[in-house]
Amino acid sequence: MNIREMNKPLTSAALNETMAKKFGTKIDVDSFTLEQLQDARNKIRTKQFDIETNESFSGLSQNRTYSKNKLFLDVLNAAISERADVSDSALEEKKAERLEQGRQERLGRCKSSTYGSISRQEKEN
Repeated sequence: MNIREMNKPLTSAALNETMAKKFGTKIDVDSFTLEQLQDARNKIRTKQFDIETNESFSGLSQNRTYSKNKLFLDVLNAAISERADVSDSALEEKKAERLEQGRQERLGRCKSSTYGSISRQEKEN
């Protein structure tokens, strides 16, 4: 392993593969909504906290359930952050679209009011 590989952000897919190799289990994160992922994450956090408070520090590394839940939690956190990044970029795109639409509407109103005043002047003459 190179030092450059240590700085790479881990994706949920890569963590899921690691979990499949170690524990023979995968999470189909695509089949869950963001809220469901967050709910599952909170439940696993609670389990982890209970194990941490009841187990000795040296016993944590040997506790298979703790290790599996920890990796589960890492996969869920990665999936949540990936979706948050996507939703943030989608929000930025929508915001830019709304600003552009507002600008176009304001330009349209300015043109119609300008043309309206010209046509009124023509009618008066």
